[in-house]
Amino acid sequence: GPGAVMEGRGGSEALAAVFASHARVHDGAEGALQHFERVVAWQEKIFSASEVDERKRQQPETELERRYAAMIRDGQLAGEVIYTYVAADAFADERDADRRVTTSESEPFNGLYKAVFGTPRARTLAHTASGRDATRMRTELARGRRRRGGAPATTFAICADCGPLQLPTDRPALGAGGDEDDEQEQVLMIIEAYHDGSIALSSDFTPAGEHYRIERRDGSVFQYSVTNASTRDETPLEKRDAAIAPTAALRR
Repeated sequence: GPGAVMEGRGGSEALAAVFASHARVHDGAEGALQHFERVVAWQEKIFSASEVDERKRQQPETELERRYAAMIRDGQLAGEVIYTYVAADAFADERDADRRVTTSESEPFNGLYKAVFGTPRARTLAHTASGRDATRMRTELARGRRRRGGAPATTFAICADCGPLQLPTDRPALGAGGDEDDEQEQVLMIIEAYHDGSIALSSDFTPAGEHYRIERRDGSVFQYSVTNASTRDETPLEKRDAAIAPTAALRR
């Protein structure tokens, strides 16, 4: 559930400095809410600031890593508040993949965790492999072996950078079990597209006039909405009905 709510804007102050060019402030008043908006296309790769920093420090090994490095270099990218993980990225929502179900240290990793993150042996082999084997192994781990009806789903995650936690130093209990980077990344929506044409959304598109809410341990509060901005083409049946509608009206 939500943590303790205290006065202050928490990580939003850090966001104001890092992403000033992306923010839009409502009303222009001091302390006014910041507003970030992004139109995202299916499987569009958008980098976060932390991913840009990490990729700049690392030497690319796979073809995908070299492509990402070129995108960052050629586009002079610095990262955005709203960003994505595409199907080939090594991403899994940890909220759905806790290592253990109980608090017992003797309990082995649960099956969902191993299915999403891979076994320790598979992760080690993927990390140490090179060439085509590395690309294949890491892609398999990234997809999490999520399957439905024997076919892997194409995944797409939309996330937000909520800034680092700003926990009070005089209340150490609030910082137990993590550090300032915890809760910085928030998953807004995960989309899974299956080969049978069905799509699974988690969470669903936001109803009109409503917002989802994120409350963090430092008291910072975020509201967000995800809406469907795509257009839908008419089906052949809808086109046929529209074509015969004038004739059908005359016959009545």
